[in-house]
Amino acid sequence: KQWYQRRVRAAVTEMKEALSHLLVKDFNPDRPNRRIYSFQELNLTSLFATQEYMCLSDTAISLLGYPNGLKPDRPPKVQIEIQHLTSVNISNNWEINDLDGTVINYNHSIGCERCNITCVQQESAKIAMKVKSLEMGILRYTMYFDLQALLIGYLTQPHCVHLVYELFFVNTLETGMETGMWLHYDFAECETKQNSSPTTSYYTYIAIDVGVMLICLISFIVVIRKLVRAYGLYTKTRKFIEKSYHRHLNRREKNLFVSYWHICIIMADIVLIGAGFLKFLVDIEERYYFDSCSLLLGIGVWLSYLGLLRYLVFDKHYSMLLNTMVAALPHLARFLVCVIIISLAFILCGWLILSPYCTKFATFWVTMETLFSLLNGDDMFATFSLVKTNPGILSQQLIGIFSRLYLYSYVCFFIYVVLSLCISIVEDAYTVVSNYKSDSCPWIQDASVLPEFATCWEVNLRQRRGSARSRGKSNASIKSKPRV
Repeated sequence: KQWYQRRVRAAVTEMKEALSHLLVKDFNPDRPNRRIYSFQELNLTSLFATQEYMCLSDTAISLLGYPNGLKPDRPPKVQIEIQHLTSVNISNNWEINDLDGTVINYNHSIGCERCNITCVQQESAKIAMKVKSLEMGILRYTMYFDLQALLIGYLTQPHCVHLVYELFFVNTLETGMETGMWLHYDFAECETKQNSSPTTSYYTYIAIDVGVMLICLISFIVVIRKLVRAYGLYTKTRKFIEKSYHRHLNRREKNLFVSYWHICIIMADIVLIGAGFLKFLVDIEERYYFDSCSLLLGIGVWLSYLGLLRYLVFDKHYSMLLNTMVAALPHLARFLVCVIIISLAFILCGWLILSPYCTKFATFWVTMETLFSLLNGDDMFATFSLVKTNPGILSQQLIGIFSRLYLYSYVCFFIYVVLSLCISIVEDAYTVVSNYKSDSCPWIQDASVLPEFATCWEVNLRQRRGSARSRGKSNASIKSKPRV
């Protein structure tokens, strides 16, 4: 099914390029985001896309059509949405008489008979008059084309895909309209009258789905049983400690009764049961939950493999990584608090100052990703070279000098100081863990009577088992003696 999902995504990607060649005038795949600088060019591009859409089922090689039929008499209408300012009035002397920054939407639709070019030209002329009247107030011009395609050869039955091709022209910077396109898709009901019986692999997939869900359900019940028994042991131990030692268990002692490995297994079982159910729906071809199924399967597999680490805890040589993480985690947490504050200072400073001059600092999140890449030594030269300022202007010359000092200080401080200290903390924890020979954990500094209690309980249990064995042997020897 993952293979099928990749094939569907690949087919949709190819459909996007095919539709761009069919609907976009002078489309170039090497430069898909070309710019339009005149109203006449915008109107011609819109007219060309509408004409090609109305005759698409007759001209396209692939199995493309419309939701209401492969070759209907009237295809679905082309939806046009124009975002523009309320009013822009500028005189010949560049006097702003009226400027309202409120953005409103103008919606229009073009509906004609299939391949009726005259009707399309008449409807497009109305849109052209509206565009001309708005002049400089247009911010975005979007066209929506409603389509449907047929995928054959992927599974036992053909599948219909509902497509919405979005062609938009963006003019937010008032420097020319940049073209762009996007393809939204969803699976649609596709009736078929062919007689196709399910294959052997179909039943195999169903059996595997049901088997995985049953195994995860059994694992979930067993682990819940262990947690219930651990809670019962905690209750008995708490009463015994309060009665014998006249004290309460602290938080760390209470955590000893909870196995976080069991919690990890429970989460993995729940996620895998949900993923198995969604995959079962996919296998019977009634629902299409590919993304949700893949997400749950990925998380479930990740948690399952993390649960395998619990078997390495029994040998300290194999559990060195886990013990090092436990020993270094408190020190790293305190260290990262200071690092996060300094990082936020660099992120906000770079975003506020360098955002007009470099795309790598355009937003808060992009700035954070850029600085994280610099921290790992990635794309360092490109970041320095992309900060472009005009050396003829004093203020921008100061911005250029500041950008160099800002980037040099960040790289030097975080690479040579922060990363080195972080590695030193982990190395110290590793040294402590590797040099300690016993089975206890000296890096966990918390007094507890539970180890002593467990040791005494184990010794007492062994003594009782030894006395029981000796009594059994004596009774067996007495029985074996012959009677006089």
